Amino acid sequence: MNITSLKSINNSSLTTFKGKKETCSEPVNNKGRNALIGTLMALASMMPISSNAENYNSEFQSNDTELVSTDNKKEKSIIEKTAEELNYTSTANKKVYYDSKKQVYYMWNDKKQKFEKAKKVSKVYPSGYLKTKDGEYLRPDGNAFVFRRDSWNLTCNLWNKSVDFAVAEAKGYKATDLAENLSYNGVKNKGELKLFYNPENKKYYTWSYNNQDLVESPVTDVTGMYYTKDNKHYKVEINDRNANTKEVSEEEYQASKQKYRSIGKKGVYRRQDYKDYYYYQWIESEKTFKPFGDNYDKKQMLVQKADGKIGDFRQGEIGDCWLLGFINGMNHHPDEVMREKFRAEFKKSYHVDENGNETVILRGPNRKYTYSKEDIDSVLNMSHYHYSIGDRDVVAIEMAVEEYKREMRDKGFSPRVATNIYNMQRRPYQFDDNFVLDGGQSYDAIHLVTGKESHYISDSYQDGCVIHDNVFEIGKLDENLLKKYLNNYLVLVSYKDKPNDDTGHVVVLTNIDDKNVYVIDSNIDDENPDKSVHPIAKNKDDFMKKIISVTYTDFSKQISPEKAKQVRKKYVISPDAKKVLPPDFNI
Repeated sequence: MNITSLKSINNSSLTTFKGKKETCSEPVNNKGRNALIGTLMALASMMPISSNAENYNSEFQSNDTELVSTDNKKEKSIIEKTAEELNYTSTANKKVYYDSKKQVYYMWNDKKQKFEKAKKVSKVYPSGYLKTKDGEYLRPDGNAFVFRRDSWNLTCNLWNKSVDFAVAEAKGYKATDLAENLSYNGVKNKGELKLFYNPENKKYYTWSYNNQDLVESPVTDVTGMYYTKDNKHYKVEINDRNANTKEVSEEEYQASKQKYRSIGKKGVYRRQDYKDYYYYQWIESEKTFKPFGDNYDKKQMLVQKADGKIGDFRQGEIGDCWLLGFINGMNHHPDEVMREKFRAEFKKSYHVDENGNETVILRGPNRKYTYSKEDIDSVLNMSHYHYSIGDRDVVAIEMAVEEYKREMRDKGFSPRVATNIYNMQRRPYQFDDNFVLDGGQSYDAIHLVTGKESHYISDSYQDGCVIHDNVFEIGKLDENLLKKYLNNYLVLVSYKDKPNDDTGHVVVLTNIDDKNVYVIDSNIDDENPDKSVHPIAKNKDDFMKKIISVTYTDFSKQISPEKAKQVRKKYVISPDAKKVLPPDFNI
């Protein structure tokens, strides 16, 4: 006996709904599915069919009549005309009409050419599915798929659906991810969390055994395996077919809701769908996420106006810390007098006109470069952008220095001959224009932009000696030496910030105390939401071991043109150093 068949009891009733035969069973796992289906079909053949289920067939038994499709150009069908005369309105099920005055559903009897009451229909859902007065459910074609197993319990005759999913389908509710996962994993508890969403009233429903229906849930929101109840957020974890629930923070819940994935740093996320490559930071005080990172800030820079002032910025993908360290150090130095000296020097090297054109004057070689807004925009839109992030004015300075270095490279001689640019020797990778800025010395950057002279101290790798400018002399790159210059000079330090780093990274040294050194670093970690530039503490002992060289500059002294063009002399050894160096030491 096929439990999906509907037997006729009233041949004078309504238009036939053609049903499809379907296998009867309860939801099962894929493993051993065929065997279970066979067992369930055998059980179904012995199960008594609800008397109500038998009664449905008669109501839907007659010749099937297709409605004539109409538009403005076609004549209306007899069914539509009759419905208009009787003030019946169509429903989501094209075979069922409704009399709003009598609150009765009607169907067309093709043989009698008239409407007759759909005696068993109590509701037509927006999905086109029907509910009967006996509380059972029919598909739009009239095929019963949720019926009473006995006088009380509803069941479903689809092997891959449980009754709650079947009723939700009829009502047009959407199964949440939570409901799908709990069902798929065969969870034995937390049945109240098999939640379905009603898009009409925007509420959630769950199956009630007592009501034999979907009833409204106190849950107010669901996202993935998370839900909200009584203004608190919870996560559901499934282990060995048991669902465990734990309360979570607003941050974790919103990250799930907005499809963000943690990158392993507290409060920092990326989008799961990769529609953009921004980072997102959780702002606890505002209970929201805000975007940041290179890609986001580049977009902001496109609408930024050049103002002739240096704002916060950070190093990009090229190794030009030797240039950016000097600019960031003077702009954010904690000493107010030092900052004012920089601003005075910067005004001589950079300005913006009323049309937004940015002019950079490299006072060392006395060269001028002007860039329009369109020039800067085109650079910001480069697919392989490598300049700094945060301020258009700084990008213009980088472009000018890069253009000058490229000119020197293309002339085929070392820039040492023409100016005090000591470390611009041609390297193989510098033939690639994207790497012209990669690598340099801070004293070169300072001289290029301001025309001022700097002093340079490096470790000589000879015990007890340092190289001060071009002179081997007695000394150490230690705390005492650095403190000597902190009060009156801008001090830039190159140190090995990574293992096996032979070139070093340039930072600005601002202070030293008992435990720490304080530096301004232009290479702010892009995954760090705090993008403000300020001195940060580093362990003093660890930092001192990694120092490669020190550059210090007195911006109160004006360098003469003759001094600026002077070629660096060859290395010499001071008389005191000769006493400690090996007799055969060769420089």
